[in-house]
Amino acid sequence: ARQALRFPHTYAVYPESIKGLFASLCSTAPAAHTPATRYTQQRLPCAGLASQFAAAGYQTALFHSGWFLYLGMRGIVEARGFGQLQDAGTIAGQYGTSFGVDEQATVQRLLQFVDAQPAGQPFFAMYLPIAGHHPYYSPGPLQRPQPFAGRDDLSRYQNDLALGDVALGTLLDGLSARGLLSQMLVVVSGDHGEAFGQHPGNLAHSLFLYEENVRVPLLIVPPRDTVPSTAPPPGSQAGQVASLLDIAPTLLDLCGLPIPARYQGRSLLSPEAASESTVARFLTDHAVWQVG
Repeated sequence: ARQALRFPHTYAVYPESIKGLFASLCSTAPAAHTPATRYTQQRLPCAGLASQFAAAGYQTALFHSGWFLYLGMRGIVEARGFGQLQDAGTIAGQYGTSFGVDEQATVQRLLQFVDAQPAGQPFFAMYLPIAGHHPYYSPGPLQRPQPFAGRDDLSRYQNDLALGDVALGTLLDGLSARGLLSQMLVVVSGDHGEAFGQHPGNLAHSLFLYEENVRVPLLIVPPRDTVPSTAPPPGSQAGQVASLLDIAPTLLDLCGLPIPARYQGRSLLSPEAASESTVARFLTDHAVWQVG
């Protein structure tokens, strides 16, 4: 975060992973009462983020510690420009369970992908962990760091995130040891929030539109070796409202690639993005259709 441009007012388009992933990949908002099967490339074509990088000569891959079978996720990611798609089935970590595999195994598989690239070959890789997902005990060793002493769900969630944070550190350290991190654009974000009783009945992965359900982190760390002239100084905090729809156009902008006209988001480095009139829109269609 000290090296990142931070967007503390970033929001999901829908408080659920699959439709949030679609919004991030396609910069297109999901519709109400529309199942995940509607969002495949065959049924709803989009100029996917990975496709844009692949067309520019990047090697592309996505590594997920869970299963693509979950709620139709495979249909969201297939035929969207990823040269490699790996989940718990192909990663097969030491601590694999029906929930997925341990984060360290996924990180090591991603680093293997990096090592397989020829010198100077640009790549675009996505890492989708499951640490932090209910039931807040992701696959891994029984003896694990427990920095939060409570026994309630919030403490278990925070301890699970701590395990994921260690894996993220392994990834960043691995890239740094290979001399690549200073040349890379790194983005850390979430796909939805998590609730712990801040409002009545709002617990875990629920479909409400409270702040705890739709507000997500967004950190963008530009490559230190070639910081774009449009990028704000490292460690700064952006005041504007942002959306998951904005991730794809922002990445393409930072990499000097064209932004598809059909994208509904905008580059967060554009002058209009800093306007106080910008908003983030989100919805849920659980029981009743709610918009915000």
